Amino acid sequence: TWQVANIYHLDPKELGTFDIVLCLGVIYHLRHVLLGLDKVRSVMREGADLFVETAAIDNHAQLDGGHFGSFAGACTGANSTPLLQLYPEKELGGDPTNFFAPNHSGLRGLLRAAEFEVVNSFSGPDELPSRAMAHARATADPEIAFYRDRDSAVLEKRSYFKG
Repeated sequence: TWQVANIYHLDPKELGTFDIVLCLGVIYHLRHVLLGLDKVRSVMREGADLFVETAAIDNHAQLDGGHFGSFAGACTGANSTPLLQLYPEKELGGDPTNFFAPNHSGLRGLLRAAEFEVVNSFSGPDELPSRAMAHARATADPEIAFYRDRDSAVLEKRSYFKG
């Protein structure tokens, strides 16, 4: 069944769980990136496959003066450090719904923090310098799950992101 829903409202009690999830062109539009990935993880069975595609900053970061270029060229070692670039207004493509773009290492870190094992990932080929893709697998890590559940409990207690 096809459904249109808010990512923050994903609920395994309502939707069930899935073996394959596509999250294409979504995470850079999220104000709460990890919460969004946590909600995606909540509707996935352990061992399920997630495919993510997102805006990325490895080869297409917004630098001083508003022009775009290589992030590593502006800051040595930047591509191996997990980073996200913030777009608080309309800096990325004039779109006010573009909030964050990770570098390749940042995408991998976000996935690990949301209880995924990264199977394969890469930052944009020459044809798509501003994109990154990843294949990740839902895992069960008690320490990560504890913090995911703790965050969820706090959010539910405060009635954030309800219907």
